[in-house]
Amino acid sequence: MLVIRDGAVITGDGTTILNPATVYVEGDRILEVRSGRVPLVSEGDTVLDAHDHVVFPGLINIHTHGCTTGPFLPTAAAPLSREQALKNLDKHLSFGTTTIVNADGFVLPEEAAEMDSIHPINVFTGTTHTPSNFQAASSIDGEGLSQRHRETTAEDMIDAGAVLLGEVGGGVTLGGGGMDYRYIPMAIKKLTGIDLEVSHCRDLKWAALGRHIDKEDCDLKRVQEVLEDTGLAEVLSVEEARDLMFATVLPPFEWSLQGFKEATEVGSKCGVPVLVHNSAPSDEATREAARQIGSLLIAAHTNHSTFTVEESLANARELRRLGAVIEVCTLDLFGAKQMESGTDYIYALLQEGLVDTWATDYAAGFWDCQLVGIETTVQDGQSSLPALIAMASSNVARVVPGVGDRGMIAPQKVADIVVAPSAQLSKVREVIIGGKVVFRNGTVLRNPESQR
Repeated sequence: MLVIRDGAVITGDGTTILNPATVYVEGDRILEVRSGRVPLVSEGDTVLDAHDHVVFPGLINIHTHGCTTGPFLPTAAAPLSREQALKNLDKHLSFGTTTIVNADGFVLPEEAAEMDSIHPINVFTGTTHTPSNFQAASSIDGEGLSQRHRETTAEDMIDAGAVLLGEVGGGVTLGGGGMDYRYIPMAIKKLTGIDLEVSHCRDLKWAALGRHIDKEDCDLKRVQEVLEDTGLAEVLSVEEARDLMFATVLPPFEWSLQGFKEATEVGSKCGVPVLVHNSAPSDEATREAARQIGSLLIAAHTNHSTFTVEESLANARELRRLGAVIEVCTLDLFGAKQMESGTDYIYALLQEGLVDTWATDYAAGFWDCQLVGIETTVQDGQSSLPALIAMASSNVARVVPGVGDRGMIAPQKVADIVVAPSAQLSKVREVIIGGKVVFRNGTVLRNPESQR
């Protein structure tokens, strides 16, 4: 038996801390949680001393990218290398994540199963295998799609174990950050030979199409100003720059909005949650999806920076009224700050009680893990630790039943457990998955097969 002894146990229900308490694990399940100090243990037990540590459920991240060797991002770009996918999983694990849903959208069951078999993290996948989502990917990229990917349907994927539809749309297809750091720079480089910074790509996109990605919002004067600020005015006319933005951003955008409707229909028919890219450009499509399927709709990263803070709040209020699940994402807001900065959106949503689940997204690979954001949010006095842990564990298991009987420290639950110092939660000491210690003091303990 594994005994995690004398820690401050956060059960995952959103409010409860048992301090001290001891958790007993038999096989892959939690046997018992006993309050108070436990002076004695049985001979032969494996004991983890959790004094001055917090013990909480392994985090469940329903919105990740780049954690398999299948098509990458909602554009079905060429897969990441196996080495990079493993590094991404290692990063998640080191910050207490024990279960992920890869939301790239076009990953096949065997591609998710490969990583699940060689890495300790529980790897699940979503699906966006519908006609319009394939068109959205192919209109801008699609390099990672084989004939097998194209022949697979969303219904096939659900039958094979996909736990949600999603991510439907994305920053790469709906005029968000993925377009700014990936496809607009590529288009400008190809046409002019010039490398443009991410912030300048965003400025040019918004000048040509506005925050809501609409031709009618084109501001040619502002386009000219961006060209002059970046040195592009010497090689591009204002009309050429405008047309380049239209040609790059709009085709996948229009197909992705149609993809919302298809995914919503499949989700409704199969009773499976639908995770959609929620942003200023897609806010009406998100609300319409919520009108159709209510609590099956997960509005991803409702703290998206294409909104203003007040728009984000208004969007969340209406989605909550319609019964949808409100997700926020850490992105790189708390540490890396390479793509985004500022916590105003998340904190405003938390203060109004408008957050159900907490994930990471990708943020060009600079994402801060959930625990980093949770730790900072607690330090800033914006919410309680039990409430935030629930947003990243039990709430997710409730919203996405396909991830299994996990997300709580309670009898008969799967023993996915994290032990971290009370003084600094992000310095995780141990991670336990299925009753086995798989991470300790900075080292991932993979199974022997993964060492080949």
